[in-house]
Amino acid sequence: MRDSENDAIKPQLLTDQQRAVIDLLHRQSHISTSDVIRSLGTRRRRAQDVLRELFELGLIQRVGAGPNTRYVLPGALGKKPTDDER
Repeated sequence: MRDSENDAIKPQLLTDQQRAVIDLLHRQSHISTSDVIRSLGTRRRRAQDVLRELFELGLIQRVGAGPNTRYVLPGALGKKPTDDER
């Protein structure tokens, strides 16, 4: 159990796929399940599992619902996209 909500998860405790999704989110302002499928080269169910795991760890936030669901890094909701992200 974490001592506080601000404690970081050690990167070495994440799977390669989880780290790849976090890296993708550092390059893009938001991602979808389809983005994860393309990035990881995996099936939809596995992409959904990786996103769910990261969400449950508090490392990403879910925005929207259904086919419009997007995932962002915590604190990114009020952030304006950079020119590279547009």
